[in-house]
Amino acid sequence: MSPEEFQQLPILESSKTAYNEPTGYNELQQALLPYIEYYHQFLWLVFFATAAFLIFRFLFKPLISNGKTSSPEDKYPAINAPGFIQKTHKAYWKIFNIGEIYNDIIVRFFGAAVLLGFLASFRGWENDYTLTTWAEQNGLAICWPFFQNCNDLFFMMGRPHAYVQNTIFMGMLGLIFTAAYGLATRRATLAHICIFILFLWKAYVVSINYRYNANYDYYQTAFAFIFLFVPHKRFFGALSVVLFYYLSTATKIHESWTLGTYFTSMKTGLPVFPKELTLLMTNLVIVMEMVMAWFLFSKNKLIQRTVFVFFFIFHLYSGTLVGYHYPTIVTPSLIIFFGPHFKPFDHIPVNRKAIIGWLFIIFLFACQMISHAIPGDEKMTLEGNFYGLYMFEANHQCFAEARDENGEVIFEHTSKTARNRCDPYQLWFRVYQKECRQNPSKKISVKLLHSINGGPFYEIVNEDDACSLSYKPFGRNEWIKTQDEAPAVGRPRKNIYY
Repeated sequence: MSPEEFQQLPILESSKTAYNEPTGYNELQQALLPYIEYYHQFLWLVFFATAAFLIFRFLFKPLISNGKTSSPEDKYPAINAPGFIQKTHKAYWKIFNIGEIYNDIIVRFFGAAVLLGFLASFRGWENDYTLTTWAEQNGLAICWPFFQNCNDLFFMMGRPHAYVQNTIFMGMLGLIFTAAYGLATRRATLAHICIFILFLWKAYVVSINYRYNANYDYYQTAFAFIFLFVPHKRFFGALSVVLFYYLSTATKIHESWTLGTYFTSMKTGLPVFPKELTLLMTNLVIVMEMVMAWFLFSKNKLIQRTVFVFFFIFHLYSGTLVGYHYPTIVTPSLIIFFGPHFKPFDHIPVNRKAIIGWLFIIFLFACQMISHAIPGDEKMTLEGNFYGLYMFEANHQCFAEARDENGEVIFEHTSKTARNRCDPYQLWFRVYQKECRQNPSKKISVKLLHSINGGPFYEIVNEDDACSLSYKPFGRNEWIKTQDEAPAVGRPRKNIYY
């Protein structure tokens, strides 16, 4: 849509945006707009070229040359215990590579960072009513698209009905303290068992709540998985930090970042920096995360330290938008692996024990690519958007509603804060759970107007019978229109970040 056509659309505003100026491209963005697709193609070329170079240089080449590869420490300390317990302990030690935890203080620090992540996550979940049977019974539970029958797994009752939820989470807090004691005293098996239980509990909680799809939860879950199950924990822990920077750029190859429209379409703009620098700063982040982050592994001390300082400051800066949670999850691992105690890896692990680590890296890469494999702009349709990293993928505004057979409004939702997502799946699933589950023949109409990055409001959903719809978790859903199919019905005013 041309800027002229955009200006002719009526303004749709919420009560919180009525006094803000309308959105639109600034002069620099308009000048760059005709070339932006070429720039995006160039960035994708750099993205995949970087991956290809790294795979060849650090994986295929060592395999071809049959060079020496690093092996984790696996010294087993003698313990005074009956024979059966000693054999069981030794088997557990071997299966989960506990020797790496016992013998490497960096890996133990990594375990401490994982515990800090559990503490940050559980702090927000201990009183969340959406995890309780009350939420499930009242149609307020939101299951993941690939696990839409998660209702069967709800069992916790929370306050004021019972203390089950709070009791369990306090038990988890006790495990966090116990694991911290185990790490501090080199009781590596004790720490590992406690973190294993914490990991299983988090996996359960996340599996029944689609709302827990935040990036920092992905980071922390991946870190915990590597600490628990992956040999060469120090290497793959460090690699995962850099890989997440790299993968996050896949969602930034979009006008949100390449033209800076995420921030220029918001009243307050980019924090700290003047609006004239928005485009420069957003593209700097892409370059640093896509290419320069790999220099955290550099043997050149000046380069390595410079990149480390950039990302350390970057995480503190990000807190001006996201608060403490995200920096709390990521920054400790950045410091542990690449801070003052960083030592370059002499060899990349390509032996048999490293297979599970490389398979996990491939899994993370595949998850990030799901949304890009689905036709259409995933920022608009949100299809596949939450399977990979997506933070600040777009600045959203939307109006959603559902009406019964008599035209009475039974559900309304307005989002005017940039950070909130306007997910058609959540709209449909909530209506389906609350209205259709007990009566599938009920006629409920749903409508969703969605604007991203200050662009037009597109009517991407307009269906007369929501109860007859279904949602494909890994493909296109025809009832969700792309911006090429949906009518443009208005334009937004600048919104806010909340």
